[in-house]
Amino acid sequence: MKVGDTVYVVMNDNLRSKGFARISAIGTKWVWLDSGLRMEKGTMILDGGAFSSPGSCFLSEQHYLDEVSKNRLWSKLKGGLTWTAPSSVSNDDIKAAMKLLGIVHD
Repeated sequence: MKVGDTVYVVMNDNLRSKGFARISAIGTKWVWLDSGLRMEKGTMILDGGAFSSPGSCFLSEQHYLDEVSKNRLWSKLKGGLTWTAPSSVSNDDIKAAMKLLGIVHD
């Protein structure tokens, strides 16, 4: 990120207001936007001051859409899991999935 770059801003309001903002200044912790808001440099979460964050920033609209898609897919995956493994799934399948998800097994 550098001054002049744009980020995609998604607010946490009921409408999930979205739009672009230009980076106007960059400090060691905060990135200031031309909209008057600032975001934390590492997390890209907007500063809410003494209140909760009003939203988040993304490098592009596509990054935001990818995150939304990933979260929807993850919810479907979690919702589709049963208490016991399906008979069509082997131990090796489960171990491979655990490895892919970064889950340590013994």
